[in-house]
Amino acid sequence: MRYSVFLLLMGATFSVLLTPLSIRYATLLGAIDLPDGGRHRHALPTPRLGGLALYFAAVFTALFRPLDAVTGAWLAGGGCLAALGVSDDLYSLSPRLKWIAMTAVATLPVAFGLAPDALSLGQGTIALARPLSSLFVLLWVLLLTNAFNLVDGSDGLAATLAALAACFLFLRGAPPSALAVAGAAFGFLPYNRESLPLFRRPFATRTFLGDTGALFLGYSLAVLSLGVGTFSLVTPLFFALPVFDLLRVFVSRLAHGKSPFSADRSHLHHILADRGLSRGAILLCYTLVTLLCGALALLWEGKI
Repeated sequence: MRYSVFLLLMGATFSVLLTPLSIRYATLLGAIDLPDGGRHRHALPTPRLGGLALYFAAVFTALFRPLDAVTGAWLAGGGCLAALGVSDDLYSLSPRLKWIAMTAVATLPVAFGLAPDALSLGQGTIALARPLSSLFVLLWVLLLTNAFNLVDGSDGLAATLAALAACFLFLRGAPPSALAVAGAAFGFLPYNRESLPLFRRPFATRTFLGDTGALFLGYSLAVLSLGVGTFSLVTPLFFALPVFDLLRVFVSRLAHGKSPFSADRSHLHHILADRGLSRGAILLCYTLVTLLCGALALLWEGKI
C-alpha cells in the first residue's frame, strides 16, 4: 500500500515540476493552440505540449520498479506515440501518416506477448486463436488511443478520465505502472485553470495535453488493461464515455457520408458546451459517470 501511494505521489510530483518546462519549450517552438471561435474556443493562445511533461513524469516514476512485459510494451509504444504526438503538435502531420504510425505501434503489445488467450464475462470465457487474439489487441489499442485523443477537447477531461481509469485498472490487477500514469495525469491537472479555479494563483500558466499527451494516455491504458491472460469484457466500462463517444461519432459521420476522421464539433463534450455547460460542469459530469461505470465494473468482478 505504501509503495502504491509512493508511485502515485511521485508521478504527480514529477508532473507538477516538469509541466512549466514543457510550457516554456512549447512557447519557444511555437507549439501554440490559437483560439478560432470554431472548434478552438479557449480564451487565450495556449501551449499544447503539456503531454510531454506528463509522459516523462510517468516514465521517470515507472523506473522506480522492476520491468515486466506489460511495462516494457508500455514504455516502448508510449515513447513512439509521444514522439508521434510531438511531431503532430509541431508540424500537423497528415491523418494517414498518423494512422500508419499508430497501427505499427499497436502491434508492439503482441510482440511483447500481451495478446489474451480468452475473453471472459463472469464465469464464461471465449477462447481466442492466435490470429484473432492479435487482431483483437490491434483494434483495442487503436480504439483507446483514438478515443482519448478525441475526448481531449475540454479542459481537464482526458487527463481526469485517464487518471481515474488507471486507478481502476490497478485495483483490478494491472501492474503498479498504472499508478505512475495516474499520478502524472493528476499532477498535470492543476495547470488547467478553468477546470480547477482554486489553483489559479499558484499555477498562473496553462497548457493543453496536445496529441503528445492524449495519444500516450490512450495507449498506456490500452496496454495496462492487457496485463492478464484473459481479457474481461467489463474492462471497457473503465473507459465508457470516451469509447462510446468515439463509436457514436464515427457511425454518425459515416451515416451522413462524411469521413469518420473529419474534425467537427459533434463530440459529446462539444454538444454539452454548445448547450451552455461550463468546462467545469462538463468535467464533473464525465467524472461522475466514469466513477459509476468503474465501480460497477469492479463490483461485477468482485474487486470491491
